[in-house]
Amino acid sequence: MLLLKKLSFQLFRLNITQNISMTGFLFRWRATFSLLTFTSIIHAQVPELYKKTTDSLQHVLETSKEDSNKVKTLMELLNVYIDFDMSGANEFGRMANDLSKKINYRFGIGRSYYSLATIAMNGGLHKTADSLFSLSEEIFGDLKREDRLAMIYNGRGNLAFMQGNYWLAGDYYTKATEIYEKIKDTADALTAYQNLIAVLGETNNYERAIILAKKSLKIAESIQDTIQAPYALQSLLVNYCNLGNLEEAKKYIDPLFITAETTVDFNIAAEIYNSIGNYYFLKKEWSQSLVYFKKGLTKAETLGNQYLVAQLLKSVGAAYLKLKDYPSAKSNLDSALLVADKSNNRRAIYEASFLLGEYFQQTGKPSDANRYLLLHLELKDSILNADTRNHVSYLEALFESNKKEMEIDNLKLMNVEKELSVVKKNRLLVAGGIGAAALLLTVGLLYRSSKQKQLLAEKEQLVQHQQIRFLEKQQQLVSMQSMINGQETERTRIAKDLHDGLGGLFSTLKMYFSTLQHEVTDLKQSDLFQKSISLVGTASTEVRRIAHNMMPESLMKLGLTNAVKDLCDNISAGKLLQVSLEVHGMKERLNSSTEIMLYRIIQELLNNIIKHAQASEAIIQFIRDDNRLSVVVEDNGRGFNTESTDEAAHAGIETVKSRVNYLNGKLTIDSQKGIGTTVMMDFLINEEQAVS
Repeated sequence: MLLLKKLSFQLFRLNITQNISMTGFLFRWRATFSLLTFTSIIHAQVPELYKKTTDSLQHVLETSKEDSNKVKTLMELLNVYIDFDMSGANEFGRMANDLSKKINYRFGIGRSYYSLATIAMNGGLHKTADSLFSLSEEIFGDLKREDRLAMIYNGRGNLAFMQGNYWLAGDYYTKATEIYEKIKDTADALTAYQNLIAVLGETNNYERAIILAKKSLKIAESIQDTIQAPYALQSLLVNYCNLGNLEEAKKYIDPLFITAETTVDFNIAAEIYNSIGNYYFLKKEWSQSLVYFKKGLTKAETLGNQYLVAQLLKSVGAAYLKLKDYPSAKSNLDSALLVADKSNNRRAIYEASFLLGEYFQQTGKPSDANRYLLLHLELKDSILNADTRNHVSYLEALFESNKKEMEIDNLKLMNVEKELSVVKKNRLLVAGGIGAAALLLTVGLLYRSSKQKQLLAEKEQLVQHQQIRFLEKQQQLVSMQSMINGQETERTRIAKDLHDGLGGLFSTLKMYFSTLQHEVTDLKQSDLFQKSISLVGTASTEVRRIAHNMMPESLMKLGLTNAVKDLCDNISAGKLLQVSLEVHGMKERLNSSTEIMLYRIIQELLNNIIKHAQASEAIIQFIRDDNRLSVVVEDNGRGFNTESTDEAAHAGIETVKSRVNYLNGKLTIDSQKGIGTTVMMDFLINEEQAVS
């Protein structure tokens, strides 16, 4: 759970494992270019192989006509240069795009847009990358090329991953995997699937990531995919390190080191060196880890991948910090922050800011240390949260569930076909025996007619029962609606009476006291009089507070999220419980009755946390995607037994359940003693519930 990541726990974990959260990026790069045609160049000497390959392609380019074949040659050159020269690859991509437009070669336009998007993404130009992905997606959508659309979903997943949005990245990777499975593209389905494994690793689901990585490794070996196998090995090394199982992680050091030393792909080499460096970092062999971090940094800088450069500068700075080489640590960490900011690498900013805080703390500058630690804390919730982990698990389960449902549908279809075959045979037999068994057929028809009437009567009776149950349910809903509407009407009336009536009286009384104090100066010396004035002011404030809780003015005027924000701020002001609010996709308001109902649910859950949970932190999340609304309320309190039959202890929860049912929502409660409670609610927002 998100709230269990207390600051002290974070500082402890970051001190040990800050440098080992690089599982995902490795897969993302490989997935980006695995579909292109010229990725067989691996495990060779860089100068000789690249010179031979580029010379050959350049010769073809010079002698080619301006047609689709020349575009393909330009794309092949792009794929060669992408391993070691981003600017060169970008130039070939632009040439391919210009020529494709000139000859109206739609496939080439879409393909070059995709490659240029990937180059922009790894250069930190995320908005440019997003626009180029959209252009490529539009073209391949028109061409109905599902394989290329899957490739774009992979790329969009990579972009979301770089921005720390693992929830969205998992969604895109799942879409890509589904398409590859549909078109029976095993190799690229494996690539997209490994991206999903990377998300699992980044969201601390290390055991699950290891299980799936081992499966991926077996598949890669079975289809002799020499590109995918190192990525699976990389995932195993990183996730075993994350679990602290260094003995198991050690098994993968040697084969990965050989790959890093021999491959011409600077990206995977940089990743492998970083992971090996992390292994030695965890073993507290700082000097050895620094050697590998520097090797990786050299590869990343040569490649021009700003995302990787920021991560490795941070790793080098962390190693220098452990070696007490403070000038070198400060220089590399400052550079990491600068590069990370330019490339929008929030992960590197998050980690480097913590390390700089540690640097200033060790060098006796507490004010500077606090400044960087505050920056680190501001980013913590946006980097990794419980909702991300839940959503990735949901995506994986949904994908497996969809596959099973398809298998069940196929089996049902086969059964229907068999039944139809049997019916056809029976009809033939009946037709063949009409002449010989006319009387028997007549009797049979009469019996069948009687049987059908009986079945129809039974069906009508069943329909009537269903209608009765439906009407009873509708009546219950109407009764509940009437009750709730009556409650809200009464709340509004009482709130207005308190505010306008009793609140006005208190204000008048306070004014009288003030006037009396000026007219009778001796009263200023009276303690009893001063206490009376103070008590009147306190009572006036309390009346306003009660009126506001019964029907917040901000709920009616500014909407649900603003009212909940006010509620959170008011509770947090008490210092005992800090409540934060996260809102995604709530651009349009819901109708007033739905907003009131959701506000009451949040109000009841927060009251339960205050009264029973003994929590210090709570988080409320609103996530809307089209007509789907998810609401999550989470605390780090003592938890409770959800199976308990103690009605008094669960009275508040029952109120929440009734309100969720009223909105046709689904409620899930996960509570563990000593850890905390997570309440998840899902609603489908129809047109009547949305503001027109």
